[in-house]
Amino acid sequence: VCGPPESIKKKCLCFAVIEPGGSTISDVAKKIRAEFDKTDEGFKKRFLIDDYVRVLPTGGSKITETGGLENAIRFDSGLKNGLYFYRGILTNKAVANWFGLPYSDLNILLFSKPFSLLLI
Repeated sequence: VCGPPESIKKKCLCFAVIEPGGSTISDVAKKIRAEFDKTDEGFKKRFLIDDYVRVLPTGGSKITETGGLENAIRFDSGLKNGLYFYRGILTNKAVANWFGLPYSDLNILLFSKPFSLLLI
């Protein structure tokens, strides 16, 4: 889908904002695909590089911004309220209480920096 960035950011799992620039279409397509694959491994299977190339404008381009699921969750309260798990972590307090499971607040997970967890 192509359109105004602010509208796209609120509704898509992944987005990339591109502007005229110096990179070739194939290089930009590869970079966008790599960013989208971080959000969902399934993108690799569903979309080929050619699919990305088809929607890019002719001539050189550059990527000015990318985003993914985290951005959609921040802007869409319905999506945020309906999310029970995020990256394998239970985020719904009512479900956690019902089953006696630990949970983490989704806001903390979204706005904190990524971390590594080592279990021994």
